[in-house]
Amino acid sequence: MGSTTAPELALPVRGQPPRAADFLVAILAGIASTLLIHLDPESARSPDVFAYGLGVTAAGTLVFRRSRPVATLIVVLAAHLLYHSAGYPGAGPFPSLMVALFGLAAAGMRWAAITAAIGVAAAALLMQVIGEDTPVLSPTIIMPAVLAAASVFAGEAAHNRSRYLAEVRERLNRVEQDREIETERRLTEERLRIARELHDIMAHTITVITVQAGEAQDALDTSPDQTREALKNIRNASREAMAELRATVGVLRDPGEPGEPRKPAPGMRDLADLVATANGGSLDAILDIRGNARPLPAASELTAYRIVQESLTNVIRHARASKASVLVSYEPSVVTIEVGDNGIAGAGSAADGHGIRGMRERAEAVGGRLEAGPQAGGGFRVWAVLPADLQP
Repeated sequence: MGSTTAPELALPVRGQPPRAADFLVAILAGIASTLLIHLDPESARSPDVFAYGLGVTAAGTLVFRRSRPVATLIVVLAAHLLYHSAGYPGAGPFPSLMVALFGLAAAGMRWAAITAAIGVAAAALLMQVIGEDTPVLSPTIIMPAVLAAASVFAGEAAHNRSRYLAEVRERLNRVEQDREIETERRLTEERLRIARELHDIMAHTITVITVQAGEAQDALDTSPDQTREALKNIRNASREAMAELRATVGVLRDPGEPGEPRKPAPGMRDLADLVATANGGSLDAILDIRGNARPLPAASELTAYRIVQESLTNVIRHARASKASVLVSYEPSVVTIEVGDNGIAGAGSAADGHGIRGMRERAEAVGGRLEAGPQAGGGFRVWAVLPADLQP
């Protein structure tokens, strides 16, 4: 039996933080901070080694923005405050501050990032208005606030995307697990089906062969014709069993492996032969078909055959009956099957063994039902009703 593989969706795999990307971001932030420090002409104090050191320190801390986002932001903020408190020119370490805010929001700390961004905007406002008497709506105040807010929004978007990918990954894992469970369930059902088929085939055939062999042994000296007929029945039953075994076990063959053509599964058309094999010796079995005989759904066909087969097997093995009847009634939407005998009701395992339970499971599996028990006038009766409507 072949299997199909669902297409895989390529998703980022969780693992160690991409250090190479973090180092690259830190280098770029350091370069940007250095250029801002060096190129800003308006300054109360010329940049020196300490100024550049603050910019480089803030940028270098960004290597830890994924694993330690809060600590990274604190260090960057401290460097930023020291830089501006010392009166160094322009934005200085502000690019590193933007990346740190982004990292905090991307880590899922939305309110911490928003609070920090508001603090940055407030600090910029105080430093510009109080220190330099700059208008509130000047670009030097608005731009840092806008860039800080943009960093937080970008980080939040990255966080949402990560959550979405994680949810998709989780759904894919659940689908894969469900598919494995469903595959295992189907394999189990297929094993049970094959086990039932083998049980029904072998139990019936061996029972018929045993009875016919006993008849042949008893008639060997007194009735050569009866012996010959019994041996013929044994040969026919053996051939039929081998054909059914090949058809049943054939489903286990690899798809590309050559094999013999499979015989169609037995059904209603084979009931006459089945009942004929049960005849002989002390048992007289008859088949009575009523109603408008017609093709049934494949599952109902096979189930009906197996129910009759198992019922006759129980009659031969346990009931010690002289007569058995098989009545098949075709009704508009169902087919009713009744197998009765005049033997000893419930003898052996006929009434409470695995055979009755297996027949009941078969009937229920196709949407039917089955009852079995002693008859009022003696003997044992198996009654089943199965769906008879072909699916469109």
